[in-house]
Amino acid sequence: MRAIDGDSFVVMLADGERHEVRLIGLNAPESDECHGNEARGALAEWLSDEPLRLDAGAGADRDGFGRLLRFASTEEGDAATALIAGGHATTLQSEHPRNAEYASLTDAAWSERRGMWAIDACGPATGATVDIPRWDVDPPGDDTGSDADEWVAIRNTGSTAVALAGWTLRDESSQHRYRFGDLRLDPDEEMVIHSRCGDDGGPDLYWCAGAVWNNGGDTVIVQDASGNVVARRRYGSDVPGGRDG
Repeated sequence: MRAIDGDSFVVMLADGERHEVRLIGLNAPESDECHGNEARGALAEWLSDEPLRLDAGAGADRDGFGRLLRFASTEEGDAATALIAGGHATTLQSEHPRNAEYASLTDAAWSERRGMWAIDACGPATGATVDIPRWDVDPPGDDTGSDADEWVAIRNTGSTAVALAGWTLRDESSQHRYRFGDLRLDPDEEMVIHSRCGDDGGPDLYWCAGAVWNNGGDTVIVQDASGNVVARRRYGSDVPGGRDG
């Protein structure tokens, strides 16, 4: 068995063929991202405990890359549980029986700033205090197209201005990344990042990414220029809503 990154690995099954497996319900940093090497190392260490059991979920058998979608466990327990609890991955909220458990473990790892959630996981901490006070991820009408006006807001809750150049706004997945330009967020100032296209102006910024945020549950993450997670807000069926138009 060989870990590819923090959420996928190669294993030889009973058919004698090597298969790539993508763990269900979590997303680890990519190999070229901060904490990617640590996440891969944590999965590799976990894989050293054999025998390995793979269980299919209730959804698709394979993902878009042809990888088997599986829960994985050994006598030591569930792989995703260990990785998430150690701060090596975040929950990837979807309809599977372990979703609530994984989400709760992610919240605990964030609260205790373990692994990828440490204030200096990717470099010196900036000391900035930024919050995600409100969002609307399910606007009226069709919110799946490029014109859907879903948005999230970030606010500087500190006493000094924050230079946002190189900062990132992202979700749980590995696909959606909004990079801030040479902007300044003054104390108590708020910016609203819309997922749709538009002209930046005043407090409103436009991602032009189409629909980003999953209605059923997702996580809003703000990272500084080094990749440290400065702010995080998870929403879902077990979390109070944040819509505030």
